[in-house]
Amino acid sequence: MSPDGNRVLGIATDGQERVLAVSDLATGVRNLALRSGKGQSLDACDWISNERIVCEMFVFGGRPGPPYDRRRVIRLVAVDHDGGDPLPLLKKPGSRPPRLGGATRGAGIPLEDLEHALVSPLPNAPDHALVSASREASPYTTVYRVDTRTGASERVVGWQQGILFWHADWEGEVLIGSGHFSFGPRDFGPRIDEPWLGPTAVVRDAAGLWRRMDVSGLATPIGPRQMASPRILGFSRDGGDVYYQAVVGDDERAALWVGKAATLEPSRRIKADPELDVQATPIGGRSCGVVGFAHPLPESPLTWLDGDLGSAVDAAAQKHGLAKVVAVPSMSDDCRRMVVASSDERTYLRFHLLDVAKGTLRNLGGHDVGVNDRAATERRTVRFLTRDGLSLPMALTLPRAGPAVPPVIVLLGDGSSDDPESLDTWPHFLAARGFAVAQPAIRGYRGYGAKFRMAGLEMRGRRLQEDVADALAWLAEHQHVDGSRACIAGRGRGAHFALVAAVARNDDTHVLPRCAAVYAVLDTRATRRRHGEPLDSRVCGWFPCGDWEEWAAPWEMRRAMRRIRQYLPDRRLVENTLYRTPLAEAEHPGIPILVKSEGRATVHERSTRRFQADVKKTGFFWHIAPEGDAFEAEFLEEAVKLFEEVLRGAEDRSRAAGESVGPPAGADAIAGQ
Repeated sequence: MSPDGNRVLGIATDGQERVLAVSDLATGVRNLALRSGKGQSLDACDWISNERIVCEMFVFGGRPGPPYDRRRVIRLVAVDHDGGDPLPLLKKPGSRPPRLGGATRGAGIPLEDLEHALVSPLPNAPDHALVSASREASPYTTVYRVDTRTGASERVVGWQQGILFWHADWEGEVLIGSGHFSFGPRDFGPRIDEPWLGPTAVVRDAAGLWRRMDVSGLATPIGPRQMASPRILGFSRDGGDVYYQAVVGDDERAALWVGKAATLEPSRRIKADPELDVQATPIGGRSCGVVGFAHPLPESPLTWLDGDLGSAVDAAAQKHGLAKVVAVPSMSDDCRRMVVASSDERTYLRFHLLDVAKGTLRNLGGHDVGVNDRAATERRTVRFLTRDGLSLPMALTLPRAGPAVPPVIVLLGDGSSDDPESLDTWPHFLAARGFAVAQPAIRGYRGYGAKFRMAGLEMRGRRLQEDVADALAWLAEHQHVDGSRACIAGRGRGAHFALVAAVARNDDTHVLPRCAAVYAVLDTRATRRRHGEPLDSRVCGWFPCGDWEEWAAPWEMRRAMRRIRQYLPDRRLVENTLYRTPLAEAEHPGIPILVKSEGRATVHERSTRRFQADVKKTGFFWHIAPEGDAFEAEFLEEAVKLFEEVLRGAEDRSRAAGESVGPPAGADAIAGQ
């Protein structure tokens, strides 16, 4: 929503690329203001004035750089609400390349100036913004004041060791920097004078000087050797308090906290969950500061700091018959108008314009999961028991017509659910075609604490494999699905997880999948660098820089060590067979495996060089594709064809094509769980 509350922007896909659409709320006129263009992907946009918008653009291409076969950078583009005056920001590179880690240039990595980010608009200087870029000491960032009309820029905050992210208050004053020491004596020798490897932060004192803060007690573990600094979410209106996510002290999971902006010392815990990490999105406006948070926690999607405002939203939702309000993506500067998102959290999401003062609500549109008949599928959450006694949640999407006991597709994702506005199309797409779709939480997933995540990566993924097998056994025992007819599918990280589970062919006591279909694609949802991670452990731009890469992409680790002589990681972790992914030397498990990473999908019936090459691509996500584009649709159709051939006989196919046999057995029992 624009600062004056008169326009809203949204990002959609036309099947090939992402587009920025801007609607005038008074006239109803909608403009397509910006398109991704060839070799780019539009990611996130925000207003910096009532007329001007700044968008993040992922840019792909260029010559290969170590150790990956493609290059990715983030650039910012400014554009008017009607599409006029588009201008790339900080387009001209610096006069000299940035120093590596603040010291002399290191290995000659061609990805300096890797990522640009919008830090803050400048309310008192329309059409100006604060932008961070690693132009002095890559990957650490400097803040520039940029005129988005002319492109003129000036340096306002110099780089600090370890600082990747800068955070400004509501007036555009930079108060805090957070990040991670990524280099140091262990890797590059004593030339780089960094005090330690790990999370770090700086705060600005009353004299305008930066003070280094010890955030080891506020850090979030992301692996056995890595921790991230607190994820800063925003400031109070006066700038005295700061809101952040962190694992404080001996806590096992990330919680939402408020602390003093001058010291980062926690004052009060706002929200925590006994099972899940809290992944929050702030709600606020310039006149009122942060008034609440949206977070995808069961039965608790919102936490309000301003009780009156929260009550007004609840009253409007009840008055107008909305489903659950799951997010407040934006509000005007005066906090009188806001966009609210309501959803059944299964099949549809609707956006509404709420005028708090008038109590009026206006529909802004929304989207469904893509199933023509919403009643064709039924989605429930159940819990299954693992062999070592854990009770883990599992989403189950069932067809309401088709086989009485349908075959099952175990669908694995990257395990993160930090977007309260997201809808998952895939389960409904598959369930509408007669398959039950099970999405179990398995060890290796994010969002359940660091110990849970690392348990899935240790012991060569044995716990991950066991959790999938236990989920299938539980489903078969409770007669919700035909556990003897099961395939497994995955996307993103889940593509790697699905193959790890599929290669476990030596377990004769449990149901094993009959086929696998994996979408080794980096979706635009997964490209955005999270503030809770050092660098970008999803798509590291240089060498593998996280515990995930060390587990999932050991080929790239070895390649990095060959090409960057100074880079000497802990070889014990890489070579430890209890930690390394079983796909490093995977043998074909003897079931059909469909892999789609670029071009047409390939079904591998046996082990070949092409199979080994495709397996490697699931460790490092290969293709960039907008959510909902033609490439994704092609994969789903190809996967359904494989599932039909493997899981259904002639009788099942004829029943699925015509005869309706009612809801699957056990559906009523599931509904009560």
